[in-house]
Amino acid sequence: MESIKDLTQQNMKNLNILIDCIEQFRTLDADMPTQTLLAFLYTKVLEDEDGQATVKEIAGKLRTSSSSASRNILAHTEINRHRKDGTGLVETFENPMKRNEKIIRMTPKGDRFLTSVLGRLSNS
Repeated sequence: MESIKDLTQQNMKNLNILIDCIEQFRTLDADMPTQTLLAFLYTKVLEDEDGQATVKEIAGKLRTSSSSASRNILAHTEINRHRKDGTGLVETFENPMKRNEKIIRMTPKGDRFLTSVLGRLSNS
């Protein structure tokens, strides 16, 4: 794999767009770990692919344990695992058919936030 010594103008533009998108997540939590950011994004990907997202599926995408994925997801609910305000971007609920399975769904706030982030990408 070649290293990038000098960025092309397009690569510089793309890098700045990526930084801008990541900075949008930092407005929610300046110390947000990458796994927490990805847990939110995978929620939408899985919703679109499978019709719903579960903790187990997100754990698979993150290549981590279900308990770690659950902690990352809880950061995006109204109240996080430390009983402090979360981002409110997703909600979780028990699957009525499989009581040991948690389903994650984007909230309207989460949809608006993701639309804003994606808008920054499409304006490039």
